Amino acid sequence: MRFVDLKRAGFLFGQLPINLYKEVDIEVQELIDTNFNGAESFADKLAGAVEHEYLMWKSHTSMEDFMNSVAAEYFKNSLWWDAIGKKLTLDRYWCNFQKKNEYNPIHTHSGHLSFVIWHRIPYDITEEAMSPNRRSINGNPGDMFQFVFPDEHAKGGVSQHSLQIDKSFEGMYALFANDLNHIVYPFYTSEDWRVSLSGNLTIRDENNVVIQYPGRSEQ
Repeated sequence: MRFVDLKRAGFLFGQLPINLYKEVDIEVQELIDTNFNGAESFADKLAGAVEHEYLMWKSHTSMEDFMNSVAAEYFKNSLWWDAIGKKLTLDRYWCNFQKKNEYNPIHTHSGHLSFVIWHRIPYDITEEAMSPNRRSINGNPGDMFQFVFPDEHAKGGVSQHSLQIDKSFEGMYALFANDLNHIVYPFYTSEDWRVSLSGNLTIRDENNVVIQYPGRSEQ
């Protein structure tokens, strides 16, 4: 894993353990095979223009345990010293089944920390970057995911950090502060799902009470 500094807090970038990836993949495939019948939709609680977004339950505990195991590295690199060793509760955990042309506009999350996991990527990034639809997007036409953050030295006081998400990102995650703005751009060259997972984590004390951090956002 590695920490990417974005002047404010940045994000922790790493790869899921293979056993956790496989556990998640089984749950994802079950949702697809059942055509989402019986799944608990979460789309109406989210900011994006994505139709199929569902809460994840079977891998919930394993995902919570994993995020707790890597959170100290995030806290250390973001200089959030008083959060090291605190318990993280995975309050919301869902799967995004994104179709061609769907997107998530700039948004933040609830909780203290949030994450995204890129699970299945259906397109070739070279073909995607050459799509006429993508050439109208500001910046590099291969940008698929973007963090947006304050930067007093940048024009307009805002900078971006873009990721060219392709198949090499399958199984990778980013862990970041809940109030770090980010955007998910549409794709255009595949009829398959782009599958990602997201979650919101809240920091609690030894009595399972949510900790209030001055200057930090909570639920």
